[in-house]
Order: sequence, then C-alpha cells, then structure tokens
Amino acid sequence: MTNFRGIRGTALVGVIALAPALAACSDRDAQARAADGEGMVIAHATTETVPVTPVADTPAPVPVPEPRYVNVTYEEAESAFRKGRYDESVEMFESYVDSNPTNAFGFYMLGLSAWKTGDHDRAEEALVRAVELNGESVKIRTNLGRVLLEQGRPDEALPHLQKAVELSPLEHEVWRVLGNAYAQQKRSIDAIDAYQQALMLDDHDAWTMNNYGLLLIRLGRYDEALLPLSRAVTLDPRSATFQNNLGIALERVGELEGARAAFAAALDADSTYGKARTSLERVEARLAETPMDAPDISVFSQLFVEQMQSWTGEEELDC
Repeated sequence: MTNFRGIRGTALVGVIALAPALAACSDRDAQARAADGEGMVIAHATTETVPVTPVADTPAPVPVPEPRYVNVTYEEAESAFRKGRYDESVEMFESYVDSNPTNAFGFYMLGLSAWKTGDHDRAEEALVRAVELNGESVKIRTNLGRVLLEQGRPDEALPHLQKAVELSPLEHEVWRVLGNAYAQQKRSIDAIDAYQQALMLDDHDAWTMNNYGLLLIRLGRYDEALLPLSRAVTLDPRSATFQNNLGIALERVGELEGARAAFAAALDADSTYGKARTSLERVEARLAETPMDAPDISVFSQLFVEQMQSWTGEEELDC
C-alpha cells in the first residue's frame, strides 16, 4: 500500500524547503522591477500604515498688483509734495521718472520726497542721479550736500557744496550749508568765514545766525555766541532750537535768569523738547540759591547788527 501520509509529508518538507528560495526569487524580481521604475509593493503582514503623500495642486499664480500711479505728471507729483504727502509723492515721482528718465528735476523731487520720509539712501540715490543729469543746478547740489551732512559725511558733501558756491556765489543759503560742512570737518575758521559770508549776503538769515552761534558755543566762545543767537531769537522768537541754544550761551556766561527765560520759551514752542526741560530744571535749581535779573536780549541783538555792519562796510543795516 502506498504510504500517502509519508508522501504528503515528504512533499510538504519539499515545499517548505523551497519557500525561502521562492521568497528570495520574488524579492529579486521585485527589486528588478523597482530598478526599472515599476512601483514595488511589499506584502509583509504589518499593522503599520504606509503614509501616502498627496499630490499638491499646482498653485495659482500670484496676481501682480497694478501700480497705484500711472502716467503721473510732474505737477501732480509736486502738488502731493507741497501738501506734505511725502510717502505719496515718493511713489508719484517714482512713476514720473520711470516715464521721464532724463528729467533731472524729476529725480531731484524724488530725492527731496524720500528725504522728507527719512529714507536717506533713496534720497541720495535720486539726487546723485539728478546731479549726473544736471551738474550745473545749484539747488540739486546743495540739497545733496544736506543729505550727506545729515549722514555725517562732510567729506563727500564738500565738493558738491563748493561747486554750488562756484555756480552761485551770491546765494546765502549755499554759503550756510558750506559752513555746516566745514563745521562737521572741525575746520572752524573756514566755517566762520562761510557763515559770515552768508550773513553779508542776507543779514536776516536766522538759521545762519543760529549755526554760527552754536559753533562758537562748541569753541567755548560763549560771549561771542550770545550776539548771533540773540539776533536769531529776535528774528524768530518761536523757534525752540534758537531759544534753547541762546539759553545754553546765557547759562555759560552766568546769566541764569536769561537762560531760564530762554529755556522756558523753547518749551513753550515745543513742549517735547527734552534737553530744554532738563536745562530749565537745572537753571531753576541754581536760581533758587542765587536769584538775579534777566539781561536785555535786544542789546545783544543790536550789537550783532553792528558787528555785521563792520563785515560789510555799510553804515547801516535794516534792523
């Protein structure tokens, strides 16, 4: 009798023996298919879920915003500037110079607009371009000089300001800014000469008087500083800057009541002026110990008028 149980057992043993080879063959076939680019599924029993990465949708194109200002005229952009809408005028002059790339004054006004917003880099870039297009413009060079001075770069500002003076030697404002450049370079004699030249051209230029007086304070020449600063305050008593600087000079020469009045006037003009407030508190504390009368500022102002008269050689100046 045939032993079927033995045959089945022998067959089963053979199948079991072949199983590893079959599995190995299947793995090799699967690896070969995978190498050819065909997807491979591993059929091992497992409870772990194989994550499937979803195919992302193609993103929609981001719309490019339309420019706010198109075909802007110079007059429209300048109107925004004159109304103090400086951020707007920057955008408008940007549009204008795109359409008018050879117009020096378009770049000039773009530079002024950017300067007003506090963007010195953009202001400088635009004004440099304006100079390249029109190097004979006094106001372009002067205002480029101002932008550079505000960044503490007098060496770069000086050639533009010297050229501006060469182009327009009778323009008092150019001499004043030139004086500012010399003052930053600590060329005090040259700065004083420039300020005096400005005042000989315009004896009512209060800002030059202020800058001249401030330079004298820095040089420790407080008595001399009193004269131009008193004259500046006489011309513009509502200037917090002028009043504060006059207060400094008065305090340094011991005129404490006059200094108190000047610092108080500075705060009256600008209540946020922290330096003037600190100085006022200091002077009032000193006055509590040593009261005194205020000097007559008009006397100092008139003395400065006479001093300017001596520079010009004129017999009388309009007070």
